[in-house]
Amino acid sequence: MSDPTPAAAAPAGKKKSPILLIATIAVVAAGAAGGGAWFFLRSKGPAPVVEKKLSEHGLVKFEPFVVNLADDGNKRFLRASIQLVVESPKEALEFTEKPC
Repeated sequence: MSDPTPAAAAPAGKKKSPILLIATIAVVAAGAAGGGAWFFLRSKGPAPVVEKKLSEHGLVKFEPFVVNLADDGNKRFLRASIQLVVESPKEALEFTEKPC
């Protein structure tokens, strides 16, 4: 008996595009980044209540100062007034009494 005709060769499969793989990896990476950001930046509940009032702390005031910013024509400047909050009024007196 003669050999039956050989089966037709299976058609060559199409190559999958690497774009699908890259897009899948990008979506998974974006999801992981968003989940990580949510985990680290989410609120941990209400902020703790500070028991001491600002009036119970000491306040050290510094003289206001002016700084010229480097621009053409010297039209811009920064005026700053700084106040430092310390633990007690006694510490505030130490700052003001000691010469720099």
